[in-house]
Formats: sequence, C-alpha cells, structure tokens
Amino acid sequence: MSERHMLRRVARSRALDEKRTDRPQPTGHLVHKLVSVLAVGAAIGGSAAIPSSAIAKSCPTWDVHAVISGQQKCLGAGEFCAVRDNPRYHRYGFECVRYPSGYYHLKRRS
Repeated sequence: MSERHMLRRVARSRALDEKRTDRPQPTGHLVHKLVSVLAVGAAIGGSAAIPSSAIAKSCPTWDVHAVISGQQKCLGAGEFCAVRDNPRYHRYGFECVRYPSGYYHLKRRS
C-alpha cells in the first residue's frame, strides 16, 4: 500500500470520527424509556428485579413483535432472515425465502 493511499485512508477515518462526535445523540427517546422502566420498577416494589419479559421491544404498527432464538425482534416483510429460524418465523405468519439476489428475506405466508 502506498504512503499516499495510507494518508488518504487516515484522513478519511478521522473525518468519519469527527462526524460521529458532532452528531447529536438521541437522548430524549432513551430518557423516556428509562423513566418508564424506573416507574414500573418503583410500582412493583422498589428493589424487585424486573424480568426481561416485562420489557417488550416496541415495534411499528406494520411489524409483528416476535421472540426468535431468545431475542426480541420486529418481523416485517422484506426484512433479512436466517433460514435456520424458519420454523420460528412460521409461528408469526412469515417464511424465510431466498431471493434471486442470493439473500434471504421474510415473506408473509399465504
């Protein structure tokens, strides 16, 4: 690799780092979630631990909330999928189909 190429690469990575630090962090949404979780914890009994099943991932109205391989997911047509989880997708009305591009995507079952 030439020295000129390496300098360009370093300059590009520094520029990307600067962009990342200048970007405002979306704190409002996170603060709202944290406050709601703390409120639920206080209502339950203060020091009681909140089970992970009580904190559900919120999905857009067009997606379906699912638990796939122990992880909470938002399933929607066209999303990437893993063929090994196809039986689990069936439970939620989807199937994992290989498209001509070679990638697997979710498709609503008929």
